Amino acid sequence: MLGQEKKANGFSVIELIIVLGLVGVLSAFAYPKFSDWNHSRQVKQDVDRINALIRNTQIQTERGTLAYVKVLFTPVGDKLKVEGKGLTMETLSSLIYDDDSRWFPDDNDLSNRCRGPNGGWDTDTTGDDIIKQSVYDIELENINSNITQASGICFSRNGKFYESYGDLDTGNGTPASFALFCSIKSSADCSDKSREAHLHAIKWSRYGNIYKVRWLPKRGDGEAGWSDPL
Repeated sequence: MLGQEKKANGFSVIELIIVLGLVGVLSAFAYPKFSDWNHSRQVKQDVDRINALIRNTQIQTERGTLAYVKVLFTPVGDKLKVEGKGLTMETLSSLIYDDDSRWFPDDNDLSNRCRGPNGGWDTDTTGDDIIKQSVYDIELENINSNITQASGICFSRNGKFYESYGDLDTGNGTPASFALFCSIKSSADCSDKSREAHLHAIKWSRYGNIYKVRWLPKRGDGEAGWSDPL
């Protein structure tokens, strides 16, 4: 007995057009949210990388690998370059006891310490791989910062020396205790909190204590403000 012939079913051209149209409409609504989520993730990752670099650089003073270190922020076009630099105890001691060095400047401008010695930073000039590889550099594309010029923050073991310059200097080498970071799509210097959906800060102290916080916009009856340490 012959088997019953099966009828083949499929979409008509009109049905395919309707389905594709619905997919397009749904994509148009979903893509902006996905794009915003993805960009928020990229900003957070960049802030995490900066936080890790600062912590790594500062901790070299506690390990004894380096005696005096600097985290250097340099805006380069639409990018932000962050570098770790440092001096060994031998170099630091020679600067302290050298009357011709600028470690104790006549004008008491302590920011010059953080700019670095005339001979450069040991991490840039040494042939010792342990010293050279104790710090590293990164370049970031997804964030802006309130740092608009080459600026540095410097730490030493037990907080003995603690200086800064550029946008991280609040006066006479007195360091700022934080830096702001926000989306590259937001305000150029991260100063307008009302627009910063992705505003972060990295905070520190003379003794290190480096951590991140995030700006929490006002929602409902709640107050806007910084999060707890992340």
